[in-house]
Amino acid sequence: MKLRRILLIGLALPVLAAALGGAAVFAGFQVAGQRVPDETFTREGIRKILARESVVLYADGKTKVGTFYEGTHRDYVPFDSIPRMLVDALVAAEDRNYWKHGGWDVSAFAGAMADNLSGAKKWRGGSTLTQQTAKNLFGRSGVLRGKVDELINAYRLERHFSKEEILEFYLNQFFVVGNGHGVRIAARYFFDKEPRELSLVECAFIAGSVKGPNQYNPFIQPTKERKEAALRKGRYRVAYVLRQMRSQGYITEAQYNGALKRPLEFHRGDFRFRLSTNMVKVKQLLDSPEMQELLARHGVEDYTDAGLQIHTTLDPDIQRAAEFAVYSNLWKLDLLLRGYQPPRDSVAILPHFEPGEFATGRVVQVETLDGAPAGLRVRFGALEGRIARRALEEFFRHWNRHRTGANELPPKAQMAEFAAKHLRPGSRVFVSIPYRTPGELRWGGKIDQLLELAQKPELQGAAQVLQAGRVVANVGGFGNTGYDRVNQARRQFGSAFKPLVYAAALELGWQALDPLPNFRQAFQAGNLIYFPKPDHPPEDTVSLAWAGRRSENIASVYLLYHLFDKTDFAGFWENCRALGLDPDNFPSQEAFANFVRDSLGIVLDNEHMRELRYAKAVEDFAIDLTFDGSPREAELLRRLPYGIGFAAERAKYARDPAGPNDPENALRIRILSRSYLDYAGRAGTRPLDGEISPETLRRLEERLRYADDEGDRYTRENLYASKDFRAQAALRYVTAFSRKLDIASPLDRVLSFPLGVNVITLGEATNAYQAFQQGARYRTRFGRPQLYIEKIATPDGRVIFEDYAEREEVLTERTRHMLEAILASVVRGGTGQRIGRELTMPLGKGGPKVAVPAYGKTGTTNDYRNAAFLGYLAAPKGQGKGFDPASGYAIGVYTGFDDNKPVDYRGFKGTGAATALPAWLGIAQSVVKLKKFQERVEVPEALPTGEEIAAAPPEAPLFQRERYKHYTVSRRTGLPLDGSGEPGYVEDLSDELGNMGGPQNFGESASLWIREE
Repeated sequence: MKLRRILLIGLALPVLAAALGGAAVFAGFQVAGQRVPDETFTREGIRKILARESVVLYADGKTKVGTFYEGTHRDYVPFDSIPRMLVDALVAAEDRNYWKHGGWDVSAFAGAMADNLSGAKKWRGGSTLTQQTAKNLFGRSGVLRGKVDELINAYRLERHFSKEEILEFYLNQFFVVGNGHGVRIAARYFFDKEPRELSLVECAFIAGSVKGPNQYNPFIQPTKERKEAALRKGRYRVAYVLRQMRSQGYITEAQYNGALKRPLEFHRGDFRFRLSTNMVKVKQLLDSPEMQELLARHGVEDYTDAGLQIHTTLDPDIQRAAEFAVYSNLWKLDLLLRGYQPPRDSVAILPHFEPGEFATGRVVQVETLDGAPAGLRVRFGALEGRIARRALEEFFRHWNRHRTGANELPPKAQMAEFAAKHLRPGSRVFVSIPYRTPGELRWGGKIDQLLELAQKPELQGAAQVLQAGRVVANVGGFGNTGYDRVNQARRQFGSAFKPLVYAAALELGWQALDPLPNFRQAFQAGNLIYFPKPDHPPEDTVSLAWAGRRSENIASVYLLYHLFDKTDFAGFWENCRALGLDPDNFPSQEAFANFVRDSLGIVLDNEHMRELRYAKAVEDFAIDLTFDGSPREAELLRRLPYGIGFAAERAKYARDPAGPNDPENALRIRILSRSYLDYAGRAGTRPLDGEISPETLRRLEERLRYADDEGDRYTRENLYASKDFRAQAALRYVTAFSRKLDIASPLDRVLSFPLGVNVITLGEATNAYQAFQQGARYRTRFGRPQLYIEKIATPDGRVIFEDYAEREEVLTERTRHMLEAILASVVRGGTGQRIGRELTMPLGKGGPKVAVPAYGKTGTTNDYRNAAFLGYLAAPKGQGKGFDPASGYAIGVYTGFDDNKPVDYRGFKGTGAATALPAWLGIAQSVVKLKKFQERVEVPEALPTGEEIAAAPPEAPLFQRERYKHYTVSRRTGLPLDGSGEPGYVEDLSDELGNMGGPQNFGESASLWIREE
């Protein structure tokens, strides 16, 4: 009876267990199904859990700008891109029956439980890879309930996905270190490789460490002993995985033995991408309403975790070169301005030296020569580099210039004193890793990476490089993080604004060699009288071209004030109509008159009507005087203003606290004392100013005695003659012209416009100079002036967005070529001449050096608060056609403190030539080398001589066969000369000189070349 009962119970227990198990499974499905909805078990659902990151790429489609991520950082790898060795190693080590079971492996679970119950030293888990994937994806709550969830979710994974897909999920989700997850992060972090580059031993390590990477990680151990222990554990784990792979047939005996002999070598890589201004810019573009709508149409709700590939126009090489050129320039200037500032940052742990980067290291060894420092060895964790003597000397020259103002090495005793305080072993130092190909120098029998001693600058700056509307480099400031000084900071650009006025004038019929008065004078607009000041002794008259070359303030303001002097009556009003200043733009003549009077402040009362008649009479008399043989009197008469308001303004300066004896006040009083109204009030029998006769003044007065006009005075004829109205039209024209060149910032319509009083972004300034270069502006698909994102693709390679830079002409060829000559003259003999000297390349292998054509303008603001150099670089056209500016690169650079304090110390003035030009030159030199200009030009069969090279203008290289018109001009004024040194005619020498340039300069003459199509 007892036996029967025992048998019945024995038979009933399995049935009951099965029933209970079935009920548990059913209940588990119900509970787990509520916690993990069915729609999660799709690739889209899993993708959302894995938060697949979107990657931003450089234009080469390979190099990464960065990735978007918030918390967990992974870089998703599809199964086809995961090495098969890694898959085999993982299955062999973690789940040998993976390809056979349906999510649960009963035999493995039973074996693990038996080992655990037998008292084995190490607890064994029985989870399959599918179960581990389920746990990683969906988490676990509680021991028993969590295990049930894990079993059920594993079953559901097997039903909805292939084995390969489940492994793909697992290998992109396992923990590595910090916030890094997945196989690509592991490959980068432990070995500084891409997954496809991993060796068998490295695959075995990653597969063996997936459940507990911290215990095998040598990089996070706090002591040397624990690091060595982690390395031993890693080697043991690799050996275990290799044995499992051999026993299960994944590798041969030979492969196994070969792998065991190979050392396990770690090379730490950085898997995190810093937040850069370029990533910020990409994010701003992706957040725009147009892009959000486009992404939504393709089912992308959140671009940061959609696994997108976002291709930018940035050139990785030019970007890095631009960064290094800007950073190197900034630290040297900062050292000169502030003196040495020891680094406060902690020592960087570098996996390798990245050319162009800056980092804080620790001095471990100092080499001396005659008591002075001659070399330093600097450590960054396990990595070491060397600062050689030449780099130390460059540092000390800038340091000494801060101390003494002298650009030379300090005495050795002072360098030794500095080194004893700041460069002794254990000291932290800030260094740069040169962007150029690292030189090799032996130190203690080893080949070392050469470094440069630097300092982290407070002085800031930015740079942008454009090519045909594409942004190829964008440097937002030192470190290129946080605040984007290219697209967000608004700065004054000083005289770099002048070419805007020159280009506008050329469009309105002015010529590059037209003369411009450049003496001290007053410019009047309504009740405002403006006295621009020169920043160097000015010539009395200069050509428009020389106003740019010598950066003449007064001539440039004169040009703006007289912008429409070359425009006839019909052309003037055609432009006014486009500017909203024509009577036809208003509902009635009365509305127009009210606008001119109330909005523009132009009141045509009796006195102003007399002024209009005075201007007409002066022009008539000047012509008569010229024909009568009195050109000097004619010129003085043209310079004589009518003088409304001059007396009141003169009295203001006389009452100034500085008094009339102040040199500037005295000069302005003299200028205001010279007007028709002043002369007429005190005219006698003597000539005025020694040249204007009383008879001339009498005849003028007769013309002004006519009865004042009755009726409407705000006619086109009167306003055309009104200097105030013409000045307002000119100001509106240059601001509208600036808009056409893609300067979108608010602009004040003031007479100091050419001197750069307005604030704009560097990106806008570079847009304008690109328009000078191209004669055109560019528009992207959404109407933006710069192309930044060229393509967006989904994880499966499907392109959902493509963009372009479409050309739109904005300047005539005549204007472009004349402006090109002016800006080339700045580089050849003006404030940018250092570029003309140093931006060169060899002509053929071992041949003489020739100048690479460059064009640009410096800019310096009041008190040296900001400085800029803006310009463009010509590029080879290929096929023996020489250089073409339109094929080149527009480059903009500015420097300045973020708080706008002056860049001025011990006689060093922060001019555009001194502070911004060096970075511009460094970028241009890198472009020439990186883009292999030397290999892209046709070398003449007979190499030119040095004299022939000197004779050829930079804008017309020896191997460029285009027509140029040559002008011989005064070196001081830029006005055309004949053989006697007097103003003369223009000589077209292009056919006669052919390909060899122009004649040698002589005496006071200079050459100006203007290209003609």
